[in-house]
Amino acid sequence: MTDGSKRDVPLHLTTPAHTKDVARLGEEAAAAFFANLGYTLLERNWRSGRFGEIDLILRSKEGVVIFAEVKTRRKTHTASGFIDLGFDAIGWQKRRKILITARSYLARFKESDCGYQCDAVLVTYTAIKRTGNKLQMEGSQILHVPGAFDSV
Repeated sequence: MTDGSKRDVPLHLTTPAHTKDVARLGEEAAAAFFANLGYTLLERNWRSGRFGEIDLILRSKEGVVIFAEVKTRRKTHTASGFIDLGFDAIGWQKRRKILITARSYLARFKESDCGYQCDAVLVTYTAIKRTGNKLQMEGSQILHVPGAFDSV
């Protein structure tokens, strides 16, 4: 803008967004993606004590409980491979925590008879813009890997 205002300017060109804000935007995009598939959102950022957290817990149209780990990354020109995209951040220790937390959720809410799976979701974006106090992702894409880590 010519008046010196920072509104509607790509965020990476002005003030870096807080990591938690970017993660929240990614989780919102992933939740909308699942809603478009007909899934019901059961929980967001569900914690089992201090041990672990699951980004999204959903129920598919078939009744399967989905535990989704969402990773949000800015697109880069070098992001061509699986590891470059951000899935490497879901290592075996993180997968183990998610599985333990998922089993805790199933036991606590008497869902042990239903099927479940642990999915990985990658949300990529080209820029984050701030309009007033609201952050918005631009150029976002979602890569969903069903059953990415049902066991460790």
